Amino acid sequence: MNAEKREIGSIKSDWPLITVITVAFNEVKVIEKTILSVLCQTYENLEYIIVDGGSTDGTVDVIRRHEDDIDYYVTEKDNGIYYAMNKGIAVSKGEYINFLNAGDAFCTKEVIVQVFEKMRDECEDADIIYGDLKYADGHIFKPLSFDLFWKVMPVAHPTMFVKRGLLEQHKFNVSYKIAADYDFLARCYVEKRKFYYSGVVIAAFLGGGISSSLSARLLFENWWIARKVSNRYSVNRYHIDYIFNFFFPGLRKKIDNVWVFVQLRKLLRFVVSRLFSSGE
Repeated sequence: MNAEKREIGSIKSDWPLITVITVAFNEVKVIEKTILSVLCQTYENLEYIIVDGGSTDGTVDVIRRHEDDIDYYVTEKDNGIYYAMNKGIAVSKGEYINFLNAGDAFCTKEVIVQVFEKMRDECEDADIIYGDLKYADGHIFKPLSFDLFWKVMPVAHPTMFVKRGLLEQHKFNVSYKIAADYDFLARCYVEKRKFYYSGVVIAAFLGGGISSSLSARLLFENWWIARKVSNRYSVNRYHIDYIFNFFFPGLRKKIDNVWVFVQLRKLLRFVVSRLFSSGE
């Protein structure tokens, strides 16, 4: 274990202390861009934490180059990204926390100022503040309607600022390997926590990450989490159909008999439902 910590400077500001946490593992090619996008922020009352999973590719050397400007960092082996994020929460002091993981970056140096100026003017008691995400190709992802929460996570995680107390209450469930952020957000949604859309393009997403590509595990985790939002038949049918099409792409076109196709899909629904319900 190698950890460095310094005291946060006494800042005369009536703005809330904001913590930005970066989780990294062997990200030497992108980690510095992430770090610099945090350190250049014009928002003064800022705490920066980096949790590294024991990188061996030079990532730690990059972190150490900036250690005088980082409030806390640790580099040690851990059990995955959500374990590391929980570790960051445990040492944070901010009123709100943002997770800007290695490879992501704030879009401009004024982003945090813009977000909290709008929050202060329009929704000072927000539990979760969020905004837009910019992809590497310039495309802007705007959050989806929360009416679609039962289908997919409607908000991009790097754009969220969440009250620390809420994250301490609902730590990331490390039994999920890909979609624990969706699970956290779903729990907040069910509890009717106060969400505020800032309208600010907050973070740039450069690609990669464990949940950025479609996988069977991601589909299963999303479905199981969506059931917490709504366990209606239509919700289960949507997700099971999605899983079916993932495993058997184009199968419908190959089966002339519609009845056979429908029975196969029903069988998959039954098997998967029994599998998951047995674990509840």
